[in-house]
Amino acid sequence: MKKHLFIDIICAGTVAAAVLTGCGKSNSLSCQAGMSKIETCDYQGAIESFNEIISKDSSNRDAYRGLGIAYYKLGDIKTAEEQFDTVITKSGSRYDSICLDAMKYYAECLTKSGEYDKAIEYYSTLIDECGKADKADLYYLRGCAYVHTGNENNAALDFEEAISLSDNSYSLYCNMYNEFMASGYTDRAESYLRRLISSKDADDFLIGKTYYLFGDYTQAEQFLKKAIDAGEKDAAFYLALTYEAQERYSEAEDLYMDCINKDTSNSEAYNQYGAYLIKRFKYTEALEYISKGLESAKGETKKALLYNQAICYEYLGDFSKALDLFESYVKDYSDDTKALREYTFLKSRVS
Repeated sequence: MKKHLFIDIICAGTVAAAVLTGCGKSNSLSCQAGMSKIETCDYQGAIESFNEIISKDSSNRDAYRGLGIAYYKLGDIKTAEEQFDTVITKSGSRYDSICLDAMKYYAECLTKSGEYDKAIEYYSTLIDECGKADKADLYYLRGCAYVHTGNENNAALDFEEAISLSDNSYSLYCNMYNEFMASGYTDRAESYLRRLISSKDADDFLIGKTYYLFGDYTQAEQFLKKAIDAGEKDAAFYLALTYEAQERYSEAEDLYMDCINKDTSNSEAYNQYGAYLIKRFKYTEALEYISKGLESAKGETKKALLYNQAICYEYLGDFSKALDLFESYVKDYSDDTKALREYTFLKSRVS
């Protein structure tokens, strides 16, 4: 069956890093100020805040951890890695919450840097030291690292552990599908989605989404329509995606608009409809919906909307405006190589 290109719309891209905890007593207010800056995406401000603490107390592990998080969010993985390594070193043999939190980020940095074997070592330690609540994510992340080393069997074993410990198996199945497909393990990847379809707990909505992933749009349409009849509000959005994939544009457009009209805060629907309009060369109209989506967007959806906004201005020939938007974008998402290429191209056009 044909594989669909929009799998990232349906599944979470990565498992989130650890929840941030509080700071040490002596500098708790300063650390909290830095963490607050991170929450508002003021990463440079957070770096300044944590560096000020470190200049007064070089033993403050919380400040180094906060510094690492800020650099991580900026996409400066190498510098982030150094800060988390400092926390681990200063912790010695103490596997307390500060050290374990830093180790989670450190292992994630190692994975992003392609140091998969070293990441596996740290995930193994974390699996041994962390509580049960964290183990599903840790087994999944170690499994991802195994995939990248070519160790398919160990990856599958870790993924099975993650599934057994998780309350949200559907997201895990999707993420595991992504990991195996990206590394060329097609049969193994598809086995996870087949298991989902055959699960006794799978409802029409989940089955429809899964068939959409496989590119079996006839089956996807059938189950998604059943889900809509049963009152599943998100099913219409995925049916719109299905229609778009089949080039049934009029039906797709009607459903996108229906999703937006029923929930004007649905930033994901605004983004997907904006992307649809871009593909239809309706850039000015796309900007209208992208702007509305940005009013309530967060996380990955906000990132996608900002990227699409800049692309619209580029395609409209307003290179100066597009350059300004991409310049702002790459400051917040400096690890987005595609955006960096667009930014470099636009600088050559404007200068």
